[in-house]
Amino acid sequence: MSNELAGSSSPYLLMHADDPVNWRAWTKETLRTAKELNKLIFLSIGYSSCHWCHVMHDESFVDSEIAKILNDHYIAVKVDREERPDLDAYFMKVSQVINGNGGWPLNVILLPDGRPVFAMTYVPKEDRNGMTGLKTILIQLSQMYIRNPQQFDDQAKAVIDALEERSGISAKITESIGDRLYELIARYLDFTDGGFSGQTKFYNTPVLEFLIERYEDRHDDNIKRFLETTLKTIAIRGVHDPLFGGFFRYSTDSMWIIPHFEKMTYTQAQLMKVYTKMFLLFKDQFYVKMIDDIYNFMDRYMYDGEAYYTAMDADYKGVEGGHYLFRYDDIKALLGDTFPKFTSVYDINVNGNFSDPFGQNRGMNFLYFSGTYNEFDDLTQSRDVQEALVIGMSKLRSIKEGDDVFIDRKKLVDMNAMMISALTWAYRSTSDARYLKRASDLSSWIIKLNEGSVVHGLFNGKILEIPTIQDYAFLSQAMIDMFETTFDETYLEKAKNFAKKAMVLIKDGKLAYSSEITDLDPADGEIESSYAVFVRVLDEISLLTDDIDLHDTSDGLIRNVFGNVISFPAAYPSMVRSAEFHRNAKHVYSELPKIEEIMHRSLLHNAIFSVEESKNYNVCGYGMCYPPSETVEEVLSRISS
Repeated sequence: MSNELAGSSSPYLLMHADDPVNWRAWTKETLRTAKELNKLIFLSIGYSSCHWCHVMHDESFVDSEIAKILNDHYIAVKVDREERPDLDAYFMKVSQVINGNGGWPLNVILLPDGRPVFAMTYVPKEDRNGMTGLKTILIQLSQMYIRNPQQFDDQAKAVIDALEERSGISAKITESIGDRLYELIARYLDFTDGGFSGQTKFYNTPVLEFLIERYEDRHDDNIKRFLETTLKTIAIRGVHDPLFGGFFRYSTDSMWIIPHFEKMTYTQAQLMKVYTKMFLLFKDQFYVKMIDDIYNFMDRYMYDGEAYYTAMDADYKGVEGGHYLFRYDDIKALLGDTFPKFTSVYDINVNGNFSDPFGQNRGMNFLYFSGTYNEFDDLTQSRDVQEALVIGMSKLRSIKEGDDVFIDRKKLVDMNAMMISALTWAYRSTSDARYLKRASDLSSWIIKLNEGSVVHGLFNGKILEIPTIQDYAFLSQAMIDMFETTFDETYLEKAKNFAKKAMVLIKDGKLAYSSEITDLDPADGEIESSYAVFVRVLDEISLLTDDIDLHDTSDGLIRNVFGNVISFPAAYPSMVRSAEFHRNAKHVYSELPKIEEIMHRSLLHNAIFSVEESKNYNVCGYGMCYPPSETVEEVLSRISS
C-alpha cells in the first residue's frame, strides 16, 4: 500500500512511495501533526542517484521491523535534497554542528516542534562492525525521549545556540583576504596527482576558479603547474568516463582512481566552465576536447530537447558502477585484434582492477589510466593506438548502451542556469556555434518557465514551486552571461528583473536561503555559493546600468557576513572572489569588433563588457571612468589596476 509520497513530484520520493514506512512530505501539516501527537520526527534527506541512499533504503526502509518502529514512535519525513536544497543546506549545517561532518543520506532526529537533536548519515539496519544500527538508535532515542524529554530540549537548545554562533558576522572587506586564502590552500595542493590532499577528493571548483583568477593576476608558475596537473589528471583517471563522457561526482581515493559513480548536472556545468577558463588562459587544445566531451555527454544522455535533467544514478541493477564494469574475458573477446593496443593504455587486468570500498565486485574492470598525463599523451600519439581506442570504445559502448540506468528527470532552474553560464563561456573560449545555440535555446525555455514568478523547476509537467536563492542567483547570472555573449539587451533586462525579485530574500541585511529557511551560509559546497553569485550579480548589473544603489546593496550583503570569511577564508573562496570583484571590477565598452577582440584575449575576470558605438575603448569603475583608450594593452592595464 502506497504512502503519502505516491503523489510526489520528485523521482527520489517516488522511489519510497511503496515503502512500509509511513513517509510524509515536509509540510506545515506534517509538522503540526508531530506537535499534536508529541512524536519525534525522523527526517531523511537524500537524492535519486545517491548510492548509499539506495543501500539504506534496501536494508532498512523496506524492512517491516524498521517500518513498525518508525510508524509507531516517529513521524517519518522524506525530503529530496535537489527539490528542497534550502532544507538540505540547513540540516547539513546541523549535522556538521553535531558530528563535525555530513553526507547523504542525511538522517536527522527532530523534536516535535522541529528543533534538531541528533544527526547521522548511512547506518546499517543492525549493529555491525562497531557501528550502531538504525534499529538500536531508533529504539533507544524513542525510549529516552519518553523517560527524559528535558534532556532532548537541552540538546536542541545547544544545537540552536551553536548554529547561531555560525551565523553571519559583520566585518569590513579587507584587501588582503585573497592572499590569506592562498596561504591556507597552498598547503594542500597535490602537485603529483592534482586536487587537494586527502583520502577522498572532490574537484572543489570554487577553489580552482579562485586559483585560475589568481594566476591571471600573478602569473605564478606553481599555480599554473597545479592547475594543469589537476585538470589533466582528472581527465584520464577513473573520475572521468572515457566510455560515455562526463565526470563522476568525486573520487573515493587520493589518486582519482575509484569514483563515486553518480553523474550530476552541477558537476558537468562547473567543470565545463573551469575547462573553458583554462583554455582562455593557456590555449591548450586538450581543454577544448574536455569541453566537447562534457557537452556531448550532456547532449546525448541528459537533454530532452528543451532542458537538462538533474542526475544519472550511480547504481545499475543494485551494483554501484555496474553500468561501467566489464569482465576481462568479455573485453578481450569483444576487442579482438585491438585488445593489446587498447590495454596498453587502459589498466585492464585479468584479475580485475576494481573493487568497491567493501571489497565487492572483485574481478571486474572499468576504464581508467593510472599514470601521468604526459605518459598518457605519449602512449596515445600513435595512430594505431588512437584507432584501437576509438574502435574499442565503440564496441564496449555498444554492449552497454542498452543499460537502463536511472536518470532523475527533474529539470531544475538552478542547474539549467548553471549550464547556460557554462555554455556561454564555452562559446566565448572556442567560438563553437553549438554552444551558443544550446545556451540560447535553454535560455528561451528558462525564461518562459519563470515568466510570472521564479520557480525551482519542472518534473513530469508539474511545476516545483518553491524557489531558493540558488534559483534566483544562478538564473540572474545566466542572463548576464547571455547578455555578455550576445549583447542582446533583452537578457540584461531579464537579469535585472530576476535580481529584483530576489530582493525579497534579503532579511536583516543578509540573504535568506528561501522563504522558509532564513539561515544561508555563504560558504561554498560542491556547488558554488549562491550568496557569492548573487552579490556579484548585483555588482555586474550596477556596472552595466550605472545603478550605484545596487553596488551599495552588494556592499552591505558582503560586509554582513565578511567576518565569517575572515575567520576561515578556505571555506569561502567564492565570497573572496566576489569581494575582489566588488572592489576592483571595471565595465569595458566599445564597438563590437573591439569588444570581441579583447574578450578572446584572456579570462579578464575583473571586467564586464558591453557594446556601444565608440571607436575607442572605454573603461569605467563604480562612479568613475578613465579617459578613452585606443589600445588593448592600455585597457588591460586599467582592468588590472
